[in-house]
Amino acid sequence: MRNINKAKCLGTNPAWFDLDVVPKALDNDLLAQHLCRGCKVIPECAADAVEPLAIGTIRAGVAIPSNGKWNRPGRNRAVATLRLLATGKIELKEINEHLDKGVLG
Repeated sequence: MRNINKAKCLGTNPAWFDLDVVPKALDNDLLAQHLCRGCKVIPECAADAVEPLAIGTIRAGVAIPSNGKWNRPGRNRAVATLRLLATGKIELKEINEHLDKGVLG
């Protein structure tokens, strides 16, 4: 990522963004949005997280489930969300509205 020095997560504990480390009792989607809220590089981070897919992590305010047959719908939703964020035409705070309308699956 070119603008890593503008990322909100710069200098934070990387374990906060690792879904294998985050306590299972936490809502990963809410945690992801909280950690990345206000970040200046969401579109770039989202694009970077898709290819290759950063499974098992929080990127651009999106929790990307790890591999596993039960996680495929969650991963598909995460990819759709990341691709939309990468366009820069939508902000993280608008994602839930799109999810509620069924736009992202």
